Amino acid sequence: MLNSVSEMTLTQLKAAYESPETKAIQKLFIKTLIDGLKGDSVRAAEFILTRIIGKPKDDVQISFPRRTIKKLDGTVIEYTNEPEDEA
Repeated sequence: MLNSVSEMTLTQLKAAYESPETKAIQKLFIKTLIDGLKGDSVRAAEFILTRIIGKPKDDVQISFPRRTIKKLDGTVIEYTNEPEDEA
C-alpha cells in the first residue's frame, strides 16, 4: 500500500480517494497525505507511517575501534567500553 501511494501525484491521490475500489485503510492514508499536503503539516502522515512501518530507533550507540588515544603532547589515554561508576 505504501509503495503504491507514495509515488502518486496529488491529482492521482484525489482520484484514488474518490474511487469506490479503494480500500478503507488506503483511503485513510490517502486522506491524511492530502490533508498534510494542503496544510504543510506532516504530523498526521508521520503518525500513520510510524504505525505502519514502525518508529525509527532513537538511541545512538558509539563504539571506538582503539583502546588508547595518543594526544599531541605525547600522553596516552586508555579507555574501556564499560560505563564509569557514577558517584
